[in-house]
Amino acid sequence: MGPMSVSVAGSQTGLALTASETHVDALCPGVDGSATISATGGTGPYMGTGTFPQMPGTHVYTVTDANSCTTTVEVTIAVLDNTPPSITCPILNLSVLTNPGACTFTVPGTAYDPVVNDNCGIASVEYSVVSGSVSPATGASLAGAVFQAGSHTIEWKVTDLTGLMNTCQFTLEVAPCLSITGHLIWNGGSAPNPTGVGEAMVFLSGPSADSDGPTAPGLIPAGGAYELTATTNGAYTITPVKNIIDPPFYTSLLNGVDAGDATALQRHLVGLDTLTDMYRRIAGDCNKSSTLSTLDAAIIRQAILLNPAALSILKNTRSWRFVPVETALPFIDLYTLPPFEETRFLPSLAGDISGQDFYGIKVGDVVETANPAIRPDPDAKPLVWRVRDRLLKTGQTINLDFSVENFTDLAAFQYALHFNPAQLQFEQVEIIGNSLGLDASGNFGQYNIQLGELRAVWSVAQGQTLLNYTPQFRLRFKVLDGGMKLSEALSINPASMNPVAYTSVLSPREVQLKFVDYENRRPVQDRDEDPTADLTATD
Repeated sequence: MGPMSVSVAGSQTGLALTASETHVDALCPGVDGSATISATGGTGPYMGTGTFPQMPGTHVYTVTDANSCTTTVEVTIAVLDNTPPSITCPILNLSVLTNPGACTFTVPGTAYDPVVNDNCGIASVEYSVVSGSVSPATGASLAGAVFQAGSHTIEWKVTDLTGLMNTCQFTLEVAPCLSITGHLIWNGGSAPNPTGVGEAMVFLSGPSADSDGPTAPGLIPAGGAYELTATTNGAYTITPVKNIIDPPFYTSLLNGVDAGDATALQRHLVGLDTLTDMYRRIAGDCNKSSTLSTLDAAIIRQAILLNPAALSILKNTRSWRFVPVETALPFIDLYTLPPFEETRFLPSLAGDISGQDFYGIKVGDVVETANPAIRPDPDAKPLVWRVRDRLLKTGQTINLDFSVENFTDLAAFQYALHFNPAQLQFEQVEIIGNSLGLDASGNFGQYNIQLGELRAVWSVAQGQTLLNYTPQFRLRFKVLDGGMKLSEALSINPASMNPVAYTSVLSPREVQLKFVDYENRRPVQDRDEDPTADLTATD
């Protein structure tokens, strides 16, 4: 026989066992719906009927009657989330300033992230750049994102667990940076090749702050150039500062400062050679008193001798002063400086601005030799300091008489004597000539004597001329370690201080130390002279 279909009849109804279902779909993924299973026909009671919680998906239920007859029913639980997630962007249009010292805005924290919500849960939140320049261009949070100056439109998109999406947009306006440029021009570097002041800092203060530097040395336009950035409009002040204190600290303070500056100032004060450049007068105001006096010349001389008090004065005046180039500086008299600004004030900065230049003035550099240094004329006769050479004997005390040669129309000199303190022990300076008005404490610096350095500086307003071989001062030493000639133990040290002399018109001359032959007590080429022989204390 072929296959037959047998209807299993229930004992009471005679009907075949059948199962049916009704269900409630889930509201969200991961949330149960429910299935209600019913049975008819067959023989009751039934197993497998009732209401059951059920995860989304397709499920098969089996119903069994009292005669162990079974039937099945399939139930599909769907997710019925029809509500998209909600998303709220920051204020639709925001305006911000760039960060200090930068032309960009970096988002601090999550203030520009959206507020999102969903009845089922959030799968992802992501932004993208519709317009503008933002880094990174996409991401889950704007915290730390960098916006360039300009207008930027950001779109946020939120996706919930069922794939429903929502978006919002907002615009962030980053105010453009305002550029302020200029040069620090060394007042000694005049046209057509002006020189910039290097190693200076320039500060901007106002609604925003910035700084630039150290400036580059060299010729304009690269030398002395600075650029400042303002992040909003308003009133600003520009302040240049140069106060470089490199070890040894006096090197920077004495940059371009020598005995010629003291002489130039002294000549101005007595009316012999008036300083017609107001910036040179400002350089001569060493103590920043707004007046010129012999005290300023004394500060220069004492600073060259490394007097700590004089160096402190130069340091406290910041070593360099800066004046806006267009500043009008009227002449009052020989001694009084007019008031002047050392900053630039911009009352209303609304856009980029250039040409904010300053003249840089080195305090003490009255004759403007800070950069580049003036070199002595090689064809001019040098100022020579003569001293008799001798063989040094341990334990001996020696007096060294220094006389001059080629001292013609000189108004200033400076040099540093160097000796080995392990060989010679310095004892004193004694003035033995009255023609120059030398003073042991005022013209000789013993501040580095323990290092074997004795500095000498002299300046007057009018040039003086002395006869050759005229003695001027005497140095006393004790010989600690003999066996060599004096010329091997004593020298002028150009590395410590430029040995230079100046005429009354500030023409530089070399300074040399000449040792007279210790046997003949004079150089071979000078034996026709009438030498003055200095004797040792034990001779």
